[in-house]
Amino acid sequence: MTKELLKKILNHLQNNTSGDPCYDPSCPCEGEENEVSKALVIEIEEVINAVFRKYVDNGDLLVLFPYENNYADPEYYESYQHIGQHSAAHYKHCLSITDLAKPEEYAALKRELEGIGYNLDIRKRV
Repeated sequence: MTKELLKKILNHLQNNTSGDPCYDPSCPCEGEENEVSKALVIEIEEVINAVFRKYVDNGDLLVLFPYENNYADPEYYESYQHIGQHSAAHYKHCLSITDLAKPEEYAALKRELEGIGYNLDIRKRV
């Protein structure tokens, strides 16, 4: 998607006050408001700090967004995994059960995030 198309979709989504999914076949969002709007806001408006971690017990990868706290509890931050995708994560707990992931380990997860519009600033710590 081009940035121009992303801006058109974002404008459409901001004007959709009903909250209903869009089923207009001429609309560029094609009924995908939630994922598209989340990607658009990230793509157009901000670079997001990301810390890639690997679970010690099973090697699964997790990315923490340490400055994205959208939860009532200030200890919880936004996170993302291949399976489950976006969710809340207790930052200190995640640090205690994971190790820092290496670039070759998180390359696929990084591509996945960039594919949905994330503009990442990769950090080793915050």
